[in-house]
Amino acid sequence: MHGALNDSERGFGKLTIKADPAALSFLAEVSDGDARRSLNALEIAVLTTPPNADGVIELDRAVAAESIQNESRRLRCGETEHYDTNQRLY
Repeated sequence: MHGALNDSERGFGKLTIKADPAALSFLAEVSDGDARRSLNALEIAVLTTPPNADGVIELDRAVAAESIQNESRRLRCGETEHYDTNQRLY
């Protein structure tokens, strides 16, 4: 996740983000090793958190918890069928 936060070409490196290490650990833990899920939750957290008066997006554990809930809601709504590799192709 640190790579996604710091990569200015493919990630959020152009934004000023202060991520609490506990929030990132929480996202990693609840994603059960699924990198796509943790990165999607991180993206939701960054894009839905307004910057503070100094222009810094602050990600804490509460923001992380809300973003993982939003990610789970998205998954239940069937927005990831194109990632399903268990579909029969014949």
